[in-house]
Amino acid sequence: MDLQIRDLLTVQQAAEYLGVSRFKLARLIADGELTTFTTPLDRRRKLVKQGDLDALKERVQPSKSGEGRAHKVAA
Repeated sequence: MDLQIRDLLTVQQAAEYLGVSRFKLARLIADGELTTFTTPLDRRRKLVKQGDLDALKERVQPSKSGEGRAHKVAA
């Protein structure tokens, strides 16, 4: 599998893609939930594979059946 530059997102782009803050994304990286890569031209810039973000989205996606959701109870 060849990794293409179009398959990589910056940390900011990855956070926007997931709909979370950069701080939350940094926590996911620190916890080992996401792997980052550095660019050869700027070792400080971190990149994330879009496929890894898609896999993470699938793992945390709530089920559509309503299972696990809190239901409002009439008082």
